[in-house]
Amino acid sequence: MLRTVQLLLLALPTWSMVNNADLIWFDDDGKPQNYFARQPYPEGFNQTSKLVVNQKFPLLWEVKFEFFDNLEELVIDDCGVNDVLPGTFKDLQPLANLSLALNNIKAVKEGVFNFVRVKNLNLEHNRIQVVSPRAFDNMPHLERIVLDFNELRRWSGEWFFNCSRLATVSITHNFLEELPPKAFRNFWLGVEQVSFYFSYNKIDRIDREAFAGSGNFGDLFLDWNDVPRVDGHTFGKLTSVEHLNLNGDSLRCLSEEFINGVLNKTRLVSVLENPLKCDCLKELKKRQGSVRAEVVYSPEQTVDC
Repeated sequence: MLRTVQLLLLALPTWSMVNNADLIWFDDDGKPQNYFARQPYPEGFNQTSKLVVNQKFPLLWEVKFEFFDNLEELVIDDCGVNDVLPGTFKDLQPLANLSLALNNIKAVKEGVFNFVRVKNLNLEHNRIQVVSPRAFDNMPHLERIVLDFNELRRWSGEWFFNCSRLATVSITHNFLEELPPKAFRNFWLGVEQVSFYFSYNKIDRIDREAFAGSGNFGDLFLDWNDVPRVDGHTFGKLTSVEHLNLNGDSLRCLSEEFINGVLNKTRLVSVLENPLKCDCLKELKKRQGSVRAEVVYSPEQTVDC
């Protein structure tokens, strides 16, 4: 069984990161323990629920982890990973949390995460520019994915096919430019509410059919993008939203269709740090109390025009 672990530890040159250990594992009390390659494994090692890989290697390939029967969390952060081959994680059970943050991954290929059973997947702070249309298919246990601080320019409605439990998608601090038609077609199959975080992108186009067929949103964050206007017909296709965040965009006004329709489908709408025109701001203030949503403004927006 020790040879199984050494597949990962010895196949490529390594050097120390935080310390000289090759793996950090956690005992029953949650205390971190060091493991060094070529050493006999200590008592409790194969029963650990969490492993932190403490090496540098450019290629992540299929590794058999059946040795760790109770492994629930695997952290491969800041390991210099450039590429992940399809099938790498397919045998990791009962793994629930997988983190590949702070690496140099540029593309997520088809098959890399297909049928992987994790609940939480963290890919933040990489250099991801391309996500295959089938990269995240058939992940029926996935509940949360984080793609923050990458270099994606395109969001695809084809992503996340058969990910019925997915309830949180965070893709902040990227370079997304548009929400395409039926952008959320693969959601709400097994959950009642889904939250999306598109903060700090470059979105300046939202297709009129972007929200077609969508269900109930928890948070819908489009803040700090380049959205010049909110089309009442486009957003009118929303079913309901708990918090619609439009802070820091380029909004000059909210259309009559938006005020009459969308503000009655949301609980909270944030329009902080937008250059709202005086007439529009007065109209919004006038409608407060007659629409369902609470509308939040910047302090300087609350003074009389």
